Amino acid sequence: MRKLILLSTFIFLIFSGLYSAFNDANYGLRSSGMGSAFTAVADDVSALIYNPAGVSFSRRQLGFMYYQPFLGLENVNFSYSQVGLILPVSRRLTLAGGYLNYNASDMYQEGQTIFTAGFKLKKNLSFGLNYKYLEHRYIVADDIRTEISAAGEDIFDKSLASGSPALDFGIFLPGEKLNFGLLVKNLNTKDVGLKYEDKIAQEYRLGLAYKIGDVGKFLEDILIASDFSWRNTDWGTANDKLNLALGAECWLSYHRFAFRAGADLSSISFGLGFGQFWSENSSLTIDYSFVLPVAINCGLGNHKIATTLRF
Repeated sequence: MRKLILLSTFIFLIFSGLYSAFNDANYGLRSSGMGSAFTAVADDVSALIYNPAGVSFSRRQLGFMYYQPFLGLENVNFSYSQVGLILPVSRRLTLAGGYLNYNASDMYQEGQTIFTAGFKLKKNLSFGLNYKYLEHRYIVADDIRTEISAAGEDIFDKSLASGSPALDFGIFLPGEKLNFGLLVKNLNTKDVGLKYEDKIAQEYRLGLAYKIGDVGKFLEDILIASDFSWRNTDWGTANDKLNLALGAECWLSYHRFAFRAGADLSSISFGLGFGQFWSENSSLTIDYSFVLPVAINCGLGNHKIATTLRF
């Protein structure tokens, strides 16, 4: 019965428009500690999500992220995981790839396989492309499916899964003090509905980042970033589609410790980072972020852990 109730809740959310499939706001490594204001920063594997053009200015690296949202809510077992790899090929070309997974109580899953190419046109200008395959699926036992069918029209009469390719395009302009980033996500909107039409929403992101630099003897590489985004869903009001984000980052002790904070229209966040450097080009960074949703009283909030290996 519990699984039936949870699955029915997901069906209601998805088909009533309250849930938006393939919303990448829940992914990211350091980005989550900065309120997801990362389009004009985009210098780690989160660039695959926030701005593929940023990989052109990233070092070779491998990153992992995992978290379970809404800790403290009874009978809720969701998880997000991410892996990404960035490989500079030449002075102008960088290739990257990754996989994103969302699992809801082992009954609903979303997966995104991403292939990225970043092209550096000038010292301070690059563009990037993502080719993605997006898939979502329901994991429904036969007895539960029978109960759903008996309660009304069966949305699973054709398939339990659906998927589609999608494209992203990004521009990145890093400056001495000011960075600019632009992202157009899901250029080719496709229908991934099981029975009824469910198009992947296009998303537009514009970001600015200001590099304050070092302040005094202890504060290093202070950065302030902001993002404006519009998710063009077929449902909801302008408040549902618009998001504004602001975040900041500061390092201490020769880039060994990092502190981050940020907020957007739906949450506030804080982050910590620890870096172990073996040489100029090799390091291991462990990042933690705490995200507190504004609209949901989930008690313990959302906790993310990530690690990035640069080599």
